[in-house]
Amino acid sequence: MCAETKSTINPNLFFVVAFLLGVCSGYWQHPFVLQIAEALSQIFINLLKLVSLPLIFLSIVSTASGMENIGQIRRLGGKVLKYTLLTTLIAASVALALFIVLDPVSGMTKSLPNTVTTTPAIQADYFSFFMQIIPSNIVQPFSENNVIGVLFLAMLLSLSIVTLPIQHRTSLHTFFSAIYAAIITVTRWIIRVMPIAI
Repeated sequence: MCAETKSTINPNLFFVVAFLLGVCSGYWQHPFVLQIAEALSQIFINLLKLVSLPLIFLSIVSTASGMENIGQIRRLGGKVLKYTLLTTLIAASVALALFIVLDPVSGMTKSLPNTVTTTPAIQADYFSFFMQIIPSNIVQPFSENNVIGVLFLAMLLSLSIVTLPIQHRTSLHTFFSAIYAAIITVTRWIIRVMPIAI
């Protein structure tokens, strides 16, 4: 009689070990180790960027394409917009609080000579930000990591899919759901190697 033995190792233990090794290598300051660490972290960041926007796009389109009418799409769009604005506000507030508490530029400004600072001629404004929401082509928001543009494309495509005949709507829902499942699988693989990146 043989019983299956399940792994009793907590996956979070790998993250703790990775964190401790990262701290040790940071204090060690060996050039080769730092170079390897920088390369691994850049690869991992690139992998996260690779799946982040497709996950957002496909999760919305695969969900919305299975809905019955535009009213459901409207409610989904309202929730997406609400959570996007809420998380952006929270992230900006945390960043501002950290900037005020840590004051990272105080040491830099004291060491700089007294020179007249000039403001740049061109400054980003809200109007140009809203103009970037509507992309000029379907690839642009993905290549520029424009989350709001990706959300706009996802909602536009979702609205168009809902208005199609049932056979086309079903085919597109199956197609986008299958791609979404594949991207989720890739994301799980990336998360499994996260301790190496840490």
